Amino acid sequence: MMSRSCSSSSLWEVRAHTPTVSQFGIVASVVAKYEDAHLDAAASEFVDETLDLLTPKEGKNVYCNISRGGETLEELFGSAERVERLREIKKTWDSANQFKGFASLL
Repeated sequence: MMSRSCSSSSLWEVRAHTPTVSQFGIVASVVAKYEDAHLDAAASEFVDETLDLLTPKEGKNVYCNISRGGETLEELFGSAERVERLREIKKTWDSANQFKGFASLL
């Protein structure tokens, strides 16, 4: 069995580039933990404002399963071209829109 150690720098050399934050982004999960239901609005505002500070104004993307709502389909799925391709797939395989989840493509 052949094994070899690999430092993080050699990993990037294999891929022939140096990563940047703009290429990989930052994944953040902002959670407000509290027990008093009267704090719901304040907690939601805190999460929204914090995410707004961490989110670039252009090129915004979000994982569908952790979105807060209000994102465009392009932000959820990556691009207008990808949204159109997903719509075509959706029409073929789920024309009744049974699996729509948070963001419906149809």
